[in-house]
Amino acid sequence: MRWEIYNDQDELVNTAYDSDDADEMCEQQGDGSYIRKVIPCKGCSAEGELMHDAYGIPTGHWCATCYDSPKYPYRKEAYDYEACGERLEDNY
Repeated sequence: MRWEIYNDQDELVNTAYDSDDADEMCEQQGDGSYIRKVIPCKGCSAEGELMHDAYGIPTGHWCATCYDSPKYPYRKEAYDYEACGERLEDNY
């Protein structure tokens, strides 16, 4: 995990790999600076975005490249029961 430090003009000025170092770097930048936590992709080291499976369950942080590759092991589309003829009917 890494933390990016931005100045008051939203320019990246430094990167830290420890939260304490990030806090210290941010204090050195002064007012208007802020820290952005970057969570890596589960499939590579790029920045990941929180993804969800077809049923809305969070599956972790994935980059677009890994999400569209076989590395992403979860369903992306919901199973269409109607189209497959798997529907329960009352047969009384």
